Amino acid sequence: MRWQLGSSCLVILCNMVFDIIAQAQEAPVHLTLYYEALCPDSRYFVTRTLRRALESFPDLNIQYVAFGKASSNGYGGFDCQHGPDECRGNIVQSCALARLEPGKPQHDFVYCAMLYPRQYERCVSKSGLSWVDVDACSQSPEGSEYHRHSEVLTKENTDGPTFVPSIAFNNVFEKSESSAAFNDLQFFLCNNYYPGNSKCGSGFDGYVFGK
Repeated sequence: MRWQLGSSCLVILCNMVFDIIAQAQEAPVHLTLYYEALCPDSRYFVTRTLRRALESFPDLNIQYVAFGKASSNGYGGFDCQHGPDECRGNIVQSCALARLEPGKPQHDFVYCAMLYPRQYERCVSKSGLSWVDVDACSQSPEGSEYHRHSEVLTKENTDGPTFVPSIAFNNVFEKSESSAAFNDLQFFLCNNYYPGNSKCGSGFDGYVFGK
């Protein structure tokens, strides 16, 4: 009788341990994306690689930081890798993101903004925000402050960056991980954060743009 009771307790304990491990594996991953509004590699990653991963893992926790290889200049402004239009795009995105709830509203907006570069009003309006408000922000000290904050985040938490986009996981940037995630984020997440998840061995579903 005592042996049976002990066996039952052992089974319950094992099940609890397995449940804890499973829950830890399923916990949303925090991803920080350091990117640029007009960067071809950033656009490819957001509209293809990241999009594909979000179809399987719609709860992925993403912080979008639009700055990349830009830098503050001595005139109170910024010099961006792909010119003034990119600075404008970065700031417009930052102003919009500050007004959107994290998660799907931000994912959808950034996807639209990277799919249709320079079509600012189109994507801001599609997100449900006021274009007049976001445009005013982008041309004001508020927008500049967002861009300076993005500069601090980018330069303090990446290797430069030497490559854009750069990707950090759970607030830690590793160049090898960033490169692997850029090449195939879905594969990287399955191997490192969601082993055994049914989405890793099947087709992609669960994330529909604009729904």
